[in-house]
Amino acid sequence: MAPFLHLLGLLGTPFSFLSSLPYRGQSFLSEWANTEFDGGVITPELYAEIDALRKGEGINGLTVGIIRKNGDAEYQSWGRKSEDDDPMTPDTLFHMASVSKAFCVGAVGILMDDYAHNKNVSPLPDGVIEFTWHTKVKDLLPEWGLMDEWAYEKVNLLDILSHVSGLPSHDFSYGPDDTAADVARRMKLLRPIFEPREQYSYNNQMFMLASYLVSKYSDMLYNTFVEERIFAPLNMTSSMYAPSKAQASGLLTQSWTKEGRRIPEWFGDDSVIDLNAGPGGLITNAIDMSKWIQLWLNEGVRANETILPFSTYEKATTAYSVVKGAPADVHHSLIGYGLGWNRLSYLGHDMLSHRGEIPGFSTHVSFLPADGFGVLVFANAAESKAVPKIMDLLIAETLGIRPKEIPSQSPEADTAVLKNDVSGIPEDASIAAPTLDLSALAGTYSDPGYGAFTLCAPESDSSYCTSVHEAFKIVDLASPTNSDSSHNEAPCGLTAAWPRTWSTHVRMSPLGGVDFVIEFTALFPHGYGKDETPFEINEEGMSKGVATFVIGEDGKISGFGVSGLARGLMGRQEGSVQNTAEVWFGRVV
Repeated sequence: MAPFLHLLGLLGTPFSFLSSLPYRGQSFLSEWANTEFDGGVITPELYAEIDALRKGEGINGLTVGIIRKNGDAEYQSWGRKSEDDDPMTPDTLFHMASVSKAFCVGAVGILMDDYAHNKNVSPLPDGVIEFTWHTKVKDLLPEWGLMDEWAYEKVNLLDILSHVSGLPSHDFSYGPDDTAADVARRMKLLRPIFEPREQYSYNNQMFMLASYLVSKYSDMLYNTFVEERIFAPLNMTSSMYAPSKAQASGLLTQSWTKEGRRIPEWFGDDSVIDLNAGPGGLITNAIDMSKWIQLWLNEGVRANETILPFSTYEKATTAYSVVKGAPADVHHSLIGYGLGWNRLSYLGHDMLSHRGEIPGFSTHVSFLPADGFGVLVFANAAESKAVPKIMDLLIAETLGIRPKEIPSQSPEADTAVLKNDVSGIPEDASIAAPTLDLSALAGTYSDPGYGAFTLCAPESDSSYCTSVHEAFKIVDLASPTNSDSSHNEAPCGLTAAWPRTWSTHVRMSPLGGVDFVIEFTALFPHGYGKDETPFEINEEGMSKGVATFVIGEDGKISGFGVSGLARGLMGRQEGSVQNTAEVWFGRVV
């Protein structure tokens, strides 16, 4: 241990917090430290099994933890956290992605409790007599709205935080220059696909709305509120929302795609804190997250001090909506969603759980209230099927009732990620030669909630389109699937720049007739890190859908509708494309 502590000292990073939770063996990729085992759940055999899963999924670095209700914790780490082979350790910082949502729920609940006990610093609006989970959102945030007037009148805080507002994700509508307040004001311009409380439909923007609510009524930044009311009393000294602080610590892991390409830190600039903090902006490590899990195992109480009001604990952990109404396999139950937590059973044991994914990070946190322990799994690669499998494996081993076969993927795996992962494209669909004149489809289109953008045809030669073509051409030439190294033409189909949180560009490939596959993608024409080979990523969040152009009786293009971005869920199915599409981009020029 001495060399490790010496290294921390050289980095100028405080490490006294390491003693606040007892922990067992750690693993390091170094000549001076070996993996330690002292009779915990993770035996050498289990360690090797997890390592095989990690390597099989191409995960560079992994950290896990098993946390008991009394605070005892066991940690192990595998692999590396940087291109320079710095070892992964339990104090390595990760972006938590959607695991952040429970913190947002906790913040709302603490603020609510302040009002209940006359500790609030801001008055409620005139005519609003209470602030509870059943309070209508419109009463607290008059500047907010929904396109559906009835939904606007009825939706309450429980609805928006359990993903049953009726509004789909619309994750490609916001960008890095937006704030949570911008999202709140623009939500009325986004199309719903369900009636309120009709169908679970995962939505990050509602947690942006919740963080905005906390900021407005606490009279402080959302991240400051969480730091003061949650991090400080839990002694979570290595938890933060500022990427610059994490980077300066020297403890933040780098991140990779599932194919092994290093990518930039997705939420890597402090300017995005306000937008992303509520749904997915937390940065922390396994040691600090253990304190958060222990708090939930003790129903919001730490050392006889109530951090989370019991009413918040109760609401958050009680299923309010149905994620999956039937079991996926014999080991798991159906899945409900409370507030920031999925509730299900595994191997007959009650469990609260939530996953998080952004490009380059995959996280999973679970706790079993009746069994008195929790488990965390953090990986520095996204879209990893190994993460939920490792979670199930660790839970089964801790329970001592491991089944003969762990399912290849937990049924919860696609219910709690920060982005979309279902295209809505028919299984038998294939890219075809365009039957429409692409140059006639090129032009500028706009949706009030998404903004305007310009589609380029292969023949488009404006400076903007030339730049877009060049970016796609560089990436396509470097693609392993492109065997024609002499290819130097503009991309087939329609392309555009789309600088948003989850994408840099849009690619539209013809399916036949008026239908196109629309793909939101992130291009890296100059590579990243030590590998300067161009590439693109289409992981979860770089989603696909179907774009259908509408041609009027006069032969002119009136616009196109996009469907299939709402996690494969279908809402309105009858009527014109313009009326049933999740997004309608009208032709401007």
